[in-house]
Amino acid sequence: MSPIKVVHSFWSTPYNNKNQFCFNKGNWVHRVFNYMSWTLSCLKLREFYDEVELVTDHNGKMLLIDILQLPYTTVKLDLETLKPYVGMPQLWSLGKIKAYAIQDEPFIHVDGDVYIYKPFPENIVNSSLLCQQVEPENKFHTSNVKYLFDHLDYIPSDIKKYHKETTNCSQHNAGIIGGHDLDFFKKYTTKAFKFVDKNLSHLSKLPKGIIFPTLFEQYLFTAIAYTNKKEISTLLETPTNSNHTFSNLSDFHDLPHTPFIHLISFFKEDFSYGEFIAQRLWYEYPKYYVRIISLMKANKI
Repeated sequence: MSPIKVVHSFWSTPYNNKNQFCFNKGNWVHRVFNYMSWTLSCLKLREFYDEVELVTDHNGKMLLIDILQLPYTTVKLDLETLKPYVGMPQLWSLGKIKAYAIQDEPFIHVDGDVYIYKPFPENIVNSSLLCQQVEPENKFHTSNVKYLFDHLDYIPSDIKKYHKETTNCSQHNAGIIGGHDLDFFKKYTTKAFKFVDKNLSHLSKLPKGIIFPTLFEQYLFTAIAYTNKKEISTLLETPTNSNHTFSNLSDFHDLPHTPFIHLISFFKEDFSYGEFIAQRLWYEYPKYYVRIISLMKANKI
């Protein structure tokens, strides 16, 4: 197994509501698939890595550790410090930013909708900076960045420079992100929180389709790397067709030969992908599958 630390972060606040303990769907078509996704992601990571850390809050620990009994090797409750941002679901990736900020050794942060079927390559594990892949410029990113420049109160200087010199709205996908350059992550996360804090008054005004987290997480990461002339290693090649950026990341039919699956937002809205997760969990880790179903039937999750 590789010695690098792998990190999951789960901030329960964006998913809280008065009708459901801890969180419900997390963009999945049904909340049971959300529970199963976190479970499958964690268990696949533990197959290949000795150290898989969970950064979360008290509710997240209660769910993932106490109730679902997932085998994380360490648990940190640093996301409790994000209480000032309660009630701001538009900041759903801020928990990830905090998780990056507290790391004091080389790490790879992996999203809870990522499932690996072999270890990450050594060139990725040993990189100063790493991410999943470059997302080429497309209509979504262009409209996001345009909204930023047109409406927000504060724009980081790194983004201004990157956009002025490249006119580029492409960015690095953070399905996995990390590396050995911890000084970079300290600077990056400090700037990300400043970016968020100076634009809090705009959160309630964000129009549908404008996703602020892609700006303060992915686009800012890309811009700071650009302005500091930092090389970013990518696990996957940049797609040549921006309309099919993630089309090759959702194929469950060739497992276990498919090494990496990442079900980003719109896949979660398709019931069939939830069924794929349930089938994989039942096939590979039946005890965890039965536990989740039993807890659901007992209305404990």
